[in-house]
Amino acid sequence: MGVINLEDLKPDMLLDDDVLARNGRVLLRGGNWLTEKHLGIFKAWGVTEASVHRITRDEAAASAAEEIDPTILKATEERMRSRFIHSGTEHPLLAELLRVCIFRNIQKLES
Repeated sequence: MGVINLEDLKPDMLLDDDVLARNGRVLLRGGNWLTEKHLGIFKAWGVTEASVHRITRDEAAASAAEEIDPTILKATEERMRSRFIHSGTEHPLLAELLRVCIFRNIQKLES
């Protein structure tokens, strides 16, 4: 069981726990398989993460990184790391912020 970011969720993942909107409304019960439609609903309702079966945050991030051209990933990572030079990334929050910045920057490049 692992809580992973919305960007890392994919269709056919199995939810472990209910997905709730910010106001507490149940959007999808645990035990359901995700579809593209569910992911769109989560985004519309401001869901940022969900608990899925047998996938950790690190595994999801590694899987997402495998889908990116290594040259683009390395160049973007170096550029983003230079922006964190004074704060470092030892703290888990900063490490996650760096990861999100890298992937968002790559998404901008691709679109």
